[in-house]
Amino acid sequence: MDKQKTKILVIDDEKDIRDSLKDILTDEGYKIFLAANASEAKEKKLSEKIDLILLDIWMPDIDGLSLLKEWAGNNEINCPVIMMSGHGTIDTPCAPSSRRTPAGASTST
Repeated sequence: MDKQKTKILVIDDEKDIRDSLKDILTDEGYKIFLAANASEAKEKKLSEKIDLILLDIWMPDIDGLSLLKEWAGNNEINCPVIMMSGHGTIDTPCAPSSRRTPAGASTST
């Protein structure tokens, strides 16, 4: 795979993480697109032919797992997607959606 032609979409609500990944991956020769939320991600994904998506699990508008599920339900996944998070444990991405609570959300009833 030619790095110069490989387009990576980084989706994370934390600017420092987006910028760090962009710096590292750009230095390695990849073309990087950034999105701070699901709306921006959808727009970028429609406007570019993306080869790889790095998707944060916990985002404020739509969490990454829900966005991935939406894309899968619409048959819109045409590249590998790597889920990433700075929170939680390995069980987080594997937990049923009824047991997941996005960062900042209350678990009390």
